[in-house]
Amino acid sequence: MPWVELHSAATAQLLLTHLEASGASKCALFVGNTRRTSVLESIAAYQRWCAGRQAPVVYSLNESEGENAGYQAAQQLLQAHPDVDGVLVLIDTFASGAVRAFQEQDIAIPEQMRGGYPL
Repeated sequence: MPWVELHSAATAQLLLTHLEASGASKCALFVGNTRRTSVLESIAAYQRWCAGRQAPVVYSLNESEGENAGYQAAQQLLQAHPDVDGVLVLIDTFASGAVRAFQEQDIAIPEQMRGGYPL
Protein backbone atom coordinates (compact mmCIF):
# COMPACT_ATOMS: atom_id res chain seq x y z
CA MET A 1 0.00 0.00 0.00
CA PRO A 2 1.73 3.23 -1.12
CA TRP A 3 -0.20 5.57 1.19
CA VAL A 4 -3.08 5.87 3.67
CA GLU A 5 -5.73 8.58 3.32
CA LEU A 6 -6.33 10.26 6.69
CA HIS A 7 -9.18 12.46 5.44
CA SER A 8 -7.68 15.39 7.35
CA ALA A 9 -9.93 18.03 5.80
CA ALA A 10 -13.07 16.00 6.49
CA THR A 11 -11.94 15.32 10.06
CA ALA A 12 -11.25 19.00 10.71
CA GLN A 13 -14.64 19.95 9.23
CA LEU A 14 -16.40 17.33 11.36
CA LEU A 15 -14.69 18.53 14.54
CA LEU A 16 -15.43 22.19 13.79
CA THR A 17 -19.08 21.35 13.13
CA HIS A 18 -19.14 19.53 16.48
CA LEU A 19 -17.60 22.51 18.28
CA GLU A 20 -20.15 24.87 16.76
CA ALA A 21 -23.05 22.52 17.56
CA SER A 22 -21.75 22.30 21.13
CA GLY A 23 -22.05 26.07 21.49
CA ALA A 24 -18.66 27.42 20.46
CA SER A 25 -19.07 30.81 18.84
CA LYS A 26 -15.40 31.45 17.96
CA CYS A 27 -12.80 28.73 17.44
CA ALA A 28 -9.01 28.67 17.29
CA LEU A 29 -6.79 26.07 15.62
CA PHE A 30 -3.61 24.57 17.09
CA VAL A 31 -1.52 22.68 14.50
CA GLY A 32 2.04 21.54 14.04
CA ASN A 33 4.35 23.87 12.13
CA THR A 34 5.21 21.28 9.49
CA ARG A 35 4.25 21.22 5.81
CA ARG A 36 2.68 17.74 5.98
CA THR A 37 -0.40 17.23 3.86
CA SER A 38 -2.54 16.57 6.95
CA VAL A 39 -1.59 19.95 8.42
CA LEU A 40 -2.11 21.84 5.16
CA GLU A 41 -5.50 20.19 4.55
CA SER A 42 -6.63 20.90 8.11
CA ILE A 43 -5.62 24.56 7.89
CA ALA A 44 -7.46 24.91 4.57
CA ALA A 45 -10.60 23.29 6.04
CA TYR A 46 -10.41 25.60 9.06
CA GLN A 47 -10.04 28.67 6.84
CA ARG A 48 -13.06 27.60 4.78
CA TRP A 49 -15.04 27.09 7.99
CA CYS A 50 -14.04 30.56 9.23
CA ALA A 51 -15.26 32.28 6.04
CA GLY A 52 -18.28 34.36 6.97
CA ARG A 53 -18.01 33.37 10.65
CA GLN A 54 -14.83 34.84 12.10
CA ALA A 55 -11.23 35.80 11.42
CA PRO A 56 -8.96 32.73 11.63
CA VAL A 57 -7.00 32.28 14.85
CA VAL A 58 -4.20 29.82 14.06
CA TYR A 59 -1.30 28.78 16.26
CA SER A 60 1.41 26.83 14.40
CA LEU A 61 3.40 25.03 17.07
CA ASN A 62 6.69 23.16 17.17
CA GLU A 63 5.76 19.51 17.61
CA SER A 64 9.03 18.69 19.37
CA GLU A 65 7.95 20.99 22.23
CA GLY A 66 4.95 18.73 22.86
CA GLU A 67 2.68 19.52 25.78
CA ASN A 68 4.54 22.72 26.61
CA ALA A 69 3.77 24.12 23.14
CA GLY A 70 0.04 23.55 23.69
CA TYR A 71 0.25 25.05 27.16
CA GLN A 72 2.02 28.20 25.94
CA ALA A 73 -0.34 28.60 22.97
CA ALA A 74 -3.38 28.31 25.23
CA GLN A 75 -1.92 30.94 27.58
CA GLN A 76 -1.34 33.27 24.59
CA LEU A 77 -4.82 32.53 23.24
CA LEU A 78 -6.45 33.52 26.52
CA GLN A 79 -4.58 36.84 26.51
CA ALA A 80 -4.91 37.73 22.83
CA HIS A 81 -8.36 36.27 22.07
CA PRO A 82 -10.46 36.10 25.25
CA ASP A 83 -13.60 35.72 23.12
CA VAL A 84 -12.50 32.33 21.74
CA ASP A 85 -14.58 29.57 23.32
CA GLY A 86 -13.58 26.62 21.15
CA VAL A 87 -10.27 25.16 20.09
CA LEU A 88 -9.45 22.52 17.50
CA VAL A 89 -6.19 20.85 18.51
CA LEU A 90 -4.75 18.37 16.04
CA ILE A 91 -1.85 17.01 18.13
CA ASP A 92 -2.66 15.11 21.32
CA THR A 93 0.25 16.50 23.33
CA PHE A 94 -0.80 20.04 22.38
CA ALA A 95 -4.28 19.19 23.66
CA SER A 96 -2.89 18.00 27.01
CA GLY A 97 -0.97 21.22 27.45
CA ALA A 98 -3.94 23.37 26.44
CA VAL A 99 -6.22 21.61 28.92
CA ARG A 100 -3.69 22.19 31.69
CA ALA A 101 -3.51 25.92 30.84
CA PHE A 102 -7.30 26.26 30.79
CA GLN A 103 -7.63 24.42 34.11
CA GLU A 104 -5.00 26.65 35.74
CA GLN A 105 -7.08 29.68 34.69
CA ASP A 106 -10.26 28.06 36.11
CA ILE A 107 -11.82 27.81 32.66
CA ALA A 108 -14.41 25.05 32.75
CA ILE A 109 -14.24 22.48 29.97
CA PRO A 110 -16.62 22.14 28.11
CA GLU A 111 -18.82 24.83 29.65
CA GLN A 112 -16.50 27.77 28.90
CA MET A 113 -14.03 26.23 26.45
CA ARG A 114 -14.94 23.47 24.04
CA GLY A 115 -12.32 21.25 22.50
CA GLY A 116 -12.06 19.19 19.36
CA TYR A 117 -9.35 16.55 19.37
CA PRO A 118 -9.02 13.79 16.73
CA LEU A 119 -8.03 10.99 19.11
